This record gives sequence, C-alpha cells and structure tokens, in this order.
Amino acid sequence: MNPYSARLTELGGQLQSAYAAPHAGTFRQVLGALLSRRNSALGGIVSGETQRERKIEPLQQEYGLLTNIAAAQRAQQTADVTNKLHEAQTEFYGPKTQALLNPPPKQTQKSKLSKIC
Repeated sequence: MNPYSARLTELGGQLQSAYAAPHAGTFRQVLGALLSRRNSALGGIVSGETQRERKIEPLQQEYGLLTNIAAAQRAQQTADVTNKLHEAQTEFYGPKTQALLNPPPKQTQKSKLSKIC
C-alpha cells in the first residue's frame, strides 16, 4: 500500500477545485488581456490569473514531488522482487546446471562386472 495515496488523492481534489474555480468577469479578463500587452504582471493581476496561478502552483509542485517519490518506491520494490526471483532461480537451477556440466563418470563394462563379483 502506498503511504502517499491518500495525500495524492487529496491534492488531486484540490487541484481540480482550483482549476474549476470560476474565472473573473469578462470585463476584467478583457482589461487584463489589454494591459498584459504592455505589462504582463499587471494584466495577470487585473484578470485574476496571477491569484489563480498562486493557488495552483504549490499544489502542482507537491503533487509532482509525491508522484516522483511513489514512483521511486515502486521501482525499488520491483527491483527487490526481481532480485529475489533471480536468487530463487539460481538456487533452483544451480545444482541442476552443475550436474549437467559435470556428469558423473560413466561405468564401463569392467566396473560393472567387478561390482557383481
């Protein structure tokens, strides 16, 4: 179980709310667009985009960090499982491979007769 899944779900909801927040009125948006041609910072403040971005940016950063941490943990767990699989295969196939590579000497007809007598 991922310990970050609850926080990721919460952040996802907060991001959706921030993205779905109503925009400023049409007049403010038009005025902000006109002002942003000369001064983009002032245009963003007037249109309300600057405030909206200030709410969204930290949420995006935290969400990105948590997803990277979760992905790194998942990759480490996968590597651990793969290593255990390789160890188990080595333990299983090792003796069999050695037996195939170094078979016991075959008995000759004389050695068979000497065992009988």
